[in-house]
Amino acid sequence: MIGEDGVWELRPRRSGIAMSLAAALALVVGGVYAGGAIGWTAAVFFGVVSLGLVRQLRTGRALVRVDPDGLTLGGWGATLRQRRLLWHEVQGIILWTRIERGERLDLLSAVPSSFLDPDAGPTEPAEVTAALLEHSTPLVDCRLDADELRVALDGAHVEVEVVDRRPPR
Repeated sequence: MIGEDGVWELRPRRSGIAMSLAAALALVVGGVYAGGAIGWTAAVFFGVVSLGLVRQLRTGRALVRVDPDGLTLGGWGATLRQRRLLWHEVQGIILWTRIERGERLDLLSAVPSSFLDPDAGPTEPAEVTAALLEHSTPLVDCRLDADELRVALDGAHVEVEVVDRRPPR
């Protein structure tokens, strides 16, 4: 849903974190009930884990943020750094699927304007994939419909083409 200020965010569902939190709290109760050194150690350990999970539930960052000024892609993998691209730097947005080790991973990639420069852009398939991954964020634990993204871009008054290359599920 687009806010009054033209901002739209895609956030992951938090059901996995919520289930982990419930399990950790159950183990805290079990540790207290068991008593003794092992029980209390388990209770303290899972209590600390619970605090971390509560923090994740409250402060989860958006995977994608669309606003009138630009596009923000959430961090993933080894780096949690978010990448911000202004709209004049973005040629288009591609929704695509990468299959690695038998696992399907849907990605959203921003295609920078420099990517299409015939003199400076990547030419080899491996270079193209690496360049796309540099400006990508995985669509993990969420669903994104291309039409929903187009509506968000219209709401932000942005003229960027969205191409959906994901195979049907």
